[in-house]
Amino acid sequence: MRWGWRRAAAMIVLAPICLTGCARKLSITQTEFVNNAMWPAAERSSRSGEPLELNIVCVYPADLNRAENSRLGPDKGLTSDIWFRDRPILGDTASTASRGSRFWLPSDQIFVMSNDTTAFGTSVGPALRGARDDGRATFQVEFDFDGSIHHSQSVIYVFGKFVDRHGSVLPVPPAKWNPPGDYKASIAVEVGCNPQQSVNEGQFIRNTTERR
Repeated sequence: MRWGWRRAAAMIVLAPICLTGCARKLSITQTEFVNNAMWPAAERSSRSGEPLELNIVCVYPADLNRAENSRLGPDKGLTSDIWFRDRPILGDTASTASRGSRFWLPSDQIFVMSNDTTAFGTSVGPALRGARDDGRATFQVEFDFDGSIHHSQSVIYVFGKFVDRHGSVLPVPPAKWNPPGDYKASIAVEVGCNPQQSVNEGQFIRNTTERR
């Protein structure tokens, strides 16, 4: 009985830790090809693709107090073109006056899957190449979310850098979890291209996580 009481007390002490942030796993399922909007001359059904950079972005309520971060709010409809245009770059700091309209988040709130070694953030792997070239359709990466998971202004985004024939990033909506506590700790996305869709040349990334 004494051991059981101590165990229960320990659980009570530990429980609030996950109310304010937990390690997360992101499961990514990709189609055969990804990021193929730059090949408009090819038949949709036969287009290949190029490596696709993903950014996992963790936004906490306090981040939205900064004027430059107001567009990161979960109700602002932020799309990938704006994120990749205005995300922080190497050399940016919280007090960099020359940052202009670029967002400010520290590097431990941005988790990058990219082949670009100069991308700002914490690297969690290379860019996606599609299930055919990567040799697998599904895999996982890990990241930390260290803010309140139940706050209405807490949000996790996953942005994909889908590019068109002119090299411009397409306005693809990100996958979004708001608030993260409404979902299981192991979150999931599907990413790729759908030859039957014309919006954003069929490029997509979407949240496929079950709610709690």
